[in-house]
Amino acid sequence: MKRSIYVIGTLFFVLIAFNPMKVSAAPDGLMNGKPLTYGLNIGDTVKSTLLLTDNDITTGDDIWYRSGYQLWHKFDPAVNIDGYLYKGTQNVVFTYQIKGEKVSRTYDGGSGYLKSTNTKEPISVLKNVEYVSIISADGNYKTGYEFDVFGSEVTNTDSSLFVINNLEKTVDSISSITLKWLPINSVFLKQYKVYQDDVLIGTVNQNNISVSGLVAGESYTFKVVPVDSFNKEFTGGILKYAVPLPDLTPPAIPKDIKVVPDRYTANVSWAIPLDDDLLGYYIYLDDLRVNDQPILTNYYTLSGLKIDSEYHVSVSSVDLSGNVSVQSKSLSFRTLTLQTVPSAPGNLRANAFYKGANLSWLPSSSAQEYIVYMNGNQLFKTVQTSAKVTSLENGKDYTFAVSAVNEIGESDLTDSVTVTPLDASPVDVTLGYSLKDISDGTANMFSAQWLLLAFAIAIPLSFYISNRVKGLFIS
Repeated sequence: MKRSIYVIGTLFFVLIAFNPMKVSAAPDGLMNGKPLTYGLNIGDTVKSTLLLTDNDITTGDDIWYRSGYQLWHKFDPAVNIDGYLYKGTQNVVFTYQIKGEKVSRTYDGGSGYLKSTNTKEPISVLKNVEYVSIISADGNYKTGYEFDVFGSEVTNTDSSLFVINNLEKTVDSISSITLKWLPINSVFLKQYKVYQDDVLIGTVNQNNISVSGLVAGESYTFKVVPVDSFNKEFTGGILKYAVPLPDLTPPAIPKDIKVVPDRYTANVSWAIPLDDDLLGYYIYLDDLRVNDQPILTNYYTLSGLKIDSEYHVSVSSVDLSGNVSVQSKSLSFRTLTLQTVPSAPGNLRANAFYKGANLSWLPSSSAQEYIVYMNGNQLFKTVQTSAKVTSLENGKDYTFAVSAVNEIGESDLTDSVTVTPLDASPVDVTLGYSLKDISDGTANMFSAQWLLLAFAIAIPLSFYISNRVKGLFIS
């Protein structure tokens, strides 16, 4: 194996530089004079060598450093490769990685290994290559004298697009804003750098960024700079922002409070104050605030009230700075009373099932609950407009009726309906019957009838088959 000899001293350097025995390779390679690095994987660094890229095929170095190791080089920026030069022992390939990919691709010259030559060997263009490495194809010891690739650096062909347009702000709070701009649509875009008063405060891939920690009364200059995949920073967009001083003045007090009460609710409304920074309102019932967040409308429905009861309601307004006005003058109101018992529920229906019945009826206005009667006796109460009755005897008649109830009293009974659960009545699968129960029942039914079905199908089928076979021989 040949090794280059490093000699210190001006005289020896001059002698080597003009050594008549030196044989040059193609001088315009992309790796000419640049180091190749030994590593088990691309990116690993054990040691480096210049003896395969010194444009001298009389000097060389090991390709096989240790089992599985390779010699790699990184291009920054990436390159397009249209040829290679390799001089050395055979059964060697080179691999390459496309920028942004992690998987290495192999180039073997089409014959399983690279051609050993003193000149450039043209190949189909390999585009946007970031890493290239040379490696022993069979894992055995190899010596290389020169390795290089040819082509050109990849350039940003979309540079005219790298302009920040429509840079604007959205005020999130007194101390924070969000910067937004139109995105740059280019495969060469790497990121955006954001500066505050010429100090880098963030690097983002999306076309927006939140900025916090701003101080009231201070002025700031923001700049957004696009960066391409070659790390070139282009002219940025600029936005100036002066943070306003805090607003300490509360909004006007809501006026003209009006209430329309019902039995259990009350609709409250008021006139809208004229403040230009108004956010919403807080509602107070008997001096207790009822809404956690400001409501945005000038009306509100109070619910959960008691009938024939007195209440006091007031309203305050809230601005964008969080200032809250004094509560409006309290307005008293009384909810309505129940004047009559509810009307009887309508359209009572009953459907029998195995040992039970399902009931349903139309709701009654002002009803708070319903009472279900069976055979003239109260069975249970419910707030629903349907009920399920179980544990009945099949073959026995049952008569049902329903009434509606509120705080005044009980309504008349509905027209009664009579049902008779029977053994043949459909099973209510919602009463403890699971999907497994249904599937097991279906399987049992078919297993009991299987022999009869098989016998009924097999005999006609056998006659049909024998007739077709007979027809084959007769024809």
